[in-house]
Formats: sequence, structure tokens, C-alpha cells
Amino acid sequence: MSALSVCASTVSLIGREHLRLPAFSVPTFSMPVLVYLFFGTVRGRAAGQGGAESATSLELLGYCGFAVLGVALFSFGASLALERVSPWEQFQRTLPVSGGVRYVARVAVVLTFSLASLLPLLAVGLTVGGADPGVVLRPVNLLPLALGVAVFSALGTTLGYWLPVRGAVPLTNLIYLPLSFAGGLLGAARADRVDRWGVLPTTQWNELLYGTSVRHCVPVTATVGLLCWLAVLSLLALVGYQRVQRETFR
Repeated sequence: MSALSVCASTVSLIGREHLRLPAFSVPTFSMPVLVYLFFGTVRGRAAGQGGAESATSLELLGYCGFAVLGVALFSFGASLALERVSPWEQFQRTLPVSGGVRYVARVAVVLTFSLASLLPLLAVGLTVGGADPGVVLRPVNLLPLALGVAVFSALGTTLGYWLPVRGAVPLTNLIYLPLSFAGGLLGAARADRVDRWGVLPTTQWNELLYGTSVRHCVPVTATVGLLCWLAVLSLLALVGYQRVQRETFR
């Protein structure tokens, strides 16, 4: 069996597992929409009345990042940590499938769920929120979103292999919400309003979203910063994976 067919089978398996778990799929699709309805629409309209250019659209883009970040962290971080001790996961590690193939399959699932989680959020933002489709629906916006999926999938994998099993869900929440607020995904659509947190990956990601959607350019500093985060987090995830493998088969 080729690596491609194994990867496709793994994608199908992980995707079905997520869909069969309402505790994962329902909050994934509903929470960003609810938070946006309660806070994002009000704040975006207030900024728009103050004369800020494309404020409502930028607010919606920030919440799109919030949704993608949640899928990546919980699909990898909390889910992977809980799966570490399951008999099924331990059986899968004995199969002739490399960890790289399984990782690629998980990233594909995260990307699929991320795009799916954006659909209700975009529907609400373009209707109730009054966002500009010309800003939000530019195809170029998919590039920073895809890069964000890669970076935060690596972060989630790092958490999944290093966090204690019982504390995986609360600790992931403690990381998810502060990263979202400090990075400007909630309540500060423009990254230049949170310069003091410029080293965070969410801030750099926010700046990249802002640059491609409004300034029509790719911020070099933010892009390089995200690529550095991707390299560091991937290395930490690899070390964590090898640690779990040694503990499982020692």
C-alpha cells in the first residue's frame, strides 16, 4: 500500500472520528460564531462608524483566525494528548505507517475542518456583521490561513505530546484564549494595535491577514516570523513524538 493511499485512509478515519464526536464538532462550528455575534459585530460596527477603513471586514477576518486556531489546537493538542493513552492509538503505532504520514493526514483534517468552520462564520459576518465581501473573500486570504493552519497544527502537536493527559483540555484552553486576545484576533483586527505582543505567532498571523486583505502586500517580517515558529514548533513536536514512542515501546 502506497504512502498516499495510507494517508488518504488515515484522513478518512480521523475525519469520521471527529464527526462522530458532537463534543468536538458542535463547539468547533458554533463557538466562533457565538463569540462573533456577541462581541465582534458590535465592536466592528463601532469602529466602522469611527471612520476606520474596512473595520467590520477586519474584525471578521480576526474571528476567522480565531476559528482556525481553535480547530488546530483542539484537534491536535487536546485530542492527541487524550489519544496517547488509548489502546487504539497504541495499536496504530505498531502498524507500518510512519509518523510523518499520520501527521500529514491530521493536517489535512484540520485544514478541512478549518474551512468548514469558516462557512457559518462568514455567512453571519457578511449578513449580520455587514462585512465587505470584496475584502473578506479575496482568494489571497487563503494563503495566510493555510500558513496559520500549518503553524498552529505544529503548536497543537507539541501540546499533544508534551501536556499531561488529564490537564490537556484546560491547559489548551488557557493557551487558546490568551493567544487569541494578545494576538489581536478578538477585538483588535489590526496587528499594529498590539505591537507589544509582536513576537507571538498569532500577532504575526494577524499582521499577515491584515497585509494581504487591506494593504495588498505580504508583510515580510510577519511571514519570516511565522516560518521560524513553524520550524521551532515542528522540532519540539518531533522531539515529543520520539519521547512518547520511547515511553510506549521501552
